[in-house]
Amino acid sequence: MSWQQQIVFNRSEYEPVNETNTPSRMKPGLTDTYDRELREKASVRDTPMPPDCLGLEGEYDPFGLARRVAKALDERPQTAQVPTLTLEQRGNAIVFEGLAPNQKVLDAIVDITRRIDGTHAIDIDQVEVAKS
Repeated sequence: MSWQQQIVFNRSEYEPVNETNTPSRMKPGLTDTYDRELREKASVRDTPMPPDCLGLEGEYDPFGLARRVAKALDERPQTAQVPTLTLEQRGNAIVFEGLAPNQKVLDAIVDITRRIDGTHAIDIDQVEVAKS
């Protein structure tokens, strides 16, 4: 199962993102790096969108961060097949829920997620690690 199919949409906690250009929303995320190629595609807009709303092709997508995290996780062999976890985007935070096969895989998932432009927080409080 692809991570794209494991994204949770439209929960009651989801609040629509205000598309105004506020400096605090334009920070690059945990690694202080930007996805320059996607940002250049999105730069044709009059008002730059926050990085958590940047879709896979530079388009506006309120779940863009979750889709880009899912794509990155699908591209790594170690994290591609983890059907017991789901991910959800809440603003500029990514929330994982479910069962991780082991701590090493969970650490890899967190590390990959941390590197995605726009990720400001990662919540793994609702993830249980399987006992070996």
